[in-house]
Amino acid sequence: MIHPCGGNWPCRLFAAESWSQRLLGFLALAEEAEPKALLIRRCSGIHTLSMDRPLGIAFLDQAGGVLRVEERLAPGRVIPRVAGATEVLEWDGGGGSAPPLQPGDRLELTVDAHPHASAAAWQQLLHGPANFFLALFWLGLVISSLHHWFGGANPTGLGLFCYNSLLVYLFFSRRASAALSRSGLDWLVALSTVLLSFSLRPAVDTAPRLQIPSLVLQSLALIAVVYALASLGRSFGVVPANRSVKTGGAYRLVRHPLYAAELVFLAAFLLGNPSPGNILKTVLITAGQIYRALAEEKLLGQDTGYLSYKSRVRFRFIPHLF
Repeated sequence: MIHPCGGNWPCRLFAAESWSQRLLGFLALAEEAEPKALLIRRCSGIHTLSMDRPLGIAFLDQAGGVLRVEERLAPGRVIPRVAGATEVLEWDGGGGSAPPLQPGDRLELTVDAHPHASAAAWQQLLHGPANFFLALFWLGLVISSLHHWFGGANPTGLGLFCYNSLLVYLFFSRRASAALSRSGLDWLVALSTVLLSFSLRPAVDTAPRLQIPSLVLQSLALIAVVYALASLGRSFGVVPANRSVKTGGAYRLVRHPLYAAELVFLAAFLLGNPSPGNILKTVLITAGQIYRALAEEKLLGQDTGYLSYKSRVRFRFIPHLF
């Protein structure tokens, strides 16, 4: 309960005390019912970089006095510091339930609970930074690929560039997850596998007779990747999650057609670029893809629709073999 200027604001007030609660901010209240507000302790500046809605903001001094008010701070904004502020009060800027606050008001705050850091809140917080770093890796791949093309050293890098560029686009356009793995190992393996694929590079010393077979197999594998992605749509993801069960298209043949096509592409790329580093990375990526497939099946096993699908499609990667 918050009492501004003698009036009551009947909402549930949460206090962010720990570093994780303060880092998540209002995102930690995503699953709480309205009306709600968050008091961030030991805070004099805020940002809304990960928010998907405007926030109401009041900067408070040590005695609860209002120093500055932002009634509707849009997502993607930063207020680095407000002089004299020791706490920040946040609420839904689009809800219309907050009282009209102004500098000079004094608030009496009664904390009702502390926020719970859900996996969905962490996912939303990390979504922007993950996209940024993935874009940096993609840019590094572009620079490396251009260097090899202009140098005429190895044309097989074109397929790798197309493959990783497609994954970057799908990563940016993916839909939200109904269920997301909370296993730290699942996250580590998934992210490491993706980063390893971006670290592959065309070899300098290659056998010319292997270039054409490598390019042909890469092209066929890329067609299979595109077909699998078309069957998957915006349900593409990196960390094991439930973004709706897919049963049509390539998923009528095997349960993990995208992983299978990716592994064929990696083998084709390695054929034309058999350097020690690429061999080691390909082995690690293959192990990571198999782990990801098993982790996804474990998570999706909670969905009755997936269990029914799994009983119809028995094989993971290769029809009638594996």
